[in-house]
Amino acid sequence: MGIYASYYLGRKDGIESIVFENLPKLIECLDNCKLNFPEDYNESIHKMSIHMNNVGPSSLDVSTEEEATLIDRVVSELLLYDTLGLITGIEDSLIQWIEVPIMKRYRYAHDLKSILPNSSGYARELYRRILFEGMSMANRGGSVYKLNNDLDTISWLLPHEIERFMPELSTIIEKPNFDNDEEVGIYIIHSAMSKAQEENCALIVTIG
Repeated sequence: MGIYASYYLGRKDGIESIVFENLPKLIECLDNCKLNFPEDYNESIHKMSIHMNNVGPSSLDVSTEEEATLIDRVVSELLLYDTLGLITGIEDSLIQWIEVPIMKRYRYAHDLKSILPNSSGYARELYRRILFEGMSMANRGGSVYKLNNDLDTISWLLPHEIERFMPELSTIIEKPNFDNDEEVGIYIIHSAMSKAQEENCALIVTIG
């Protein structure tokens, strides 16, 4: 099956407003799970969802890795899994998929420098973040997105990051033909960023 990179349109703030707007739906889903599917119920995620909904964005300021990981799990329940529709009747994902070619992550260059030797440290950091590290909404220095399987990740590029990142890929994008999958991967990322830029919003990248 493999692990794929997928691209979606976010909001100008990335994913934060999407998450907080939809927490009541997740809580409803977990309320139902507690009653009807206790074997699948996770009390810690339920409590964190309620806490985030009650407190708002300041709930993202945490002091422990356990709290940061729980916030990441809440995000995963909302954006990576197709469970809400069973309870709320929502059929569409909370984030809009961008129609670009789908490619397994191992086909992407592991390091941007290997295909773009003159790329900046900034560009390499963004590339590594979206494909290999993931991000966390939790405000705890250095938090990276964590799930139990260590495979699924989510990350995002804000509009100002896209504007700065895109020109660094032009050397490959301007080629009449691509020589390998790694260059195709650059084309895919650039195409997804272009769509997000047209919509004046963030680009969301999921790995899984």
